[in-house]
Amino acid sequence: MKYKYYIWDFGGTLFNTYPGVALSFQIALKNKNIDEKIENIIEYVKVSKNFAAQYFQNKYGIEDGFEELVEKIEDEIPNSDRKPFAGSDKILQYIKDNGGMNFIYTHRSSDSAFGLLDYYNYTKFFKDIVAKEDKLKRKPDPEGFLYFISKFELKKEETLTIGDRAIDIISGVNAGIDTVYFNPDGEINKDAKWSVKNYEELFKIIK
Repeated sequence: MKYKYYIWDFGGTLFNTYPGVALSFQIALKNKNIDEKIENIIEYVKVSKNFAAQYFQNKYGIEDGFEELVEKIEDEIPNSDRKPFAGSDKILQYIKDNGGMNFIYTHRSSDSAFGLLDYYNYTKFFKDIVAKEDKLKRKPDPEGFLYFISKFELKKEETLTIGDRAIDIISGVNAGIDTVYFNPDGEINKDAKWSVKNYEELFKIIK
């Protein structure tokens, strides 16, 4: 196995959460008598939820509390509508079976993350998780990666991070570790060491 330690982004990388998040924004906007196409919302959500909330608040002059409304609506979306990407369980198990370690660094709450991990029986794959409550600096700051590296004495040359956004890649580069950009549409990130569109391609990289 080419790498021993793997730091994963959560939404959009392990789990296909964007449709549910975008739907939450669409419902919240409709509550304000605003109609937005789901495709337009996804474009901004993929940058970050905070970015999307600020964009729509500024665009429509929405008062404070909009992001909290979105999160409340999102909490009501069933876990069955936020499935893991195909093949993610196999690669996580492969890493574990071959003496590797999996970690998660996410900006979402631990309740939200563990809700999905437990629902799909994915918690068993991970050594440690950093979530919103840990109050580490947000990506693209590398603090979350450096936390794992320090706590578990990871060798940077044996550590790989996988994420679906530019900030995931930038934070990995800033931490001095190799990066994989995951994009099911086949988009390439020039700052990442590799870009993949599915877990089959990722498997070929790490074996």
